[in-house]
Amino acid sequence: MPRRRRIRGVFFLEALCALVLIGMTLWAVSELVMTYDRMQEHVIAHRRAQLAAEGQMERFRSDRPPPEGTSKTDAAGDIRLRIERHPGEGDWKGLEHVQITATVASRHGRRVTYRLAAYLYFEPGGAAARASSQAEGSEP
Repeated sequence: MPRRRRIRGVFFLEALCALVLIGMTLWAVSELVMTYDRMQEHVIAHRRAQLAAEGQMERFRSDRPPPEGTSKTDAAGDIRLRIERHPGEGDWKGLEHVQITATVASRHGRRVTYRLAAYLYFEPGGAAARASSQAEGSEP
């Protein structure tokens, strides 16, 4: 009867391969988590910029014309608004083209920019002018 020889070292190789596979799996999962975090931060920064620009545009739509070439920064210092205003041309004559650019600095060092533009009509002596003239006691 032939005698079987025992093969040694197989368990060590299997354990080493298993550790390598576990390490690669953990690395892949950590990359997924970090990518998700970066994407989530980008989405939040984009939404903050969008809300800031839309809020500013709503102020202007309520008949409060923007000052010329305005650049504003919020209290926290991470949202910057830039407002451009030009008279309309051609079919848009009589309207004002207002473009608002909101820039937000995200925590990963990227800047997110959101632009919003609209043609708006501002009455000469709009709501803000009427309010100030009534406060002075003159007739509207």
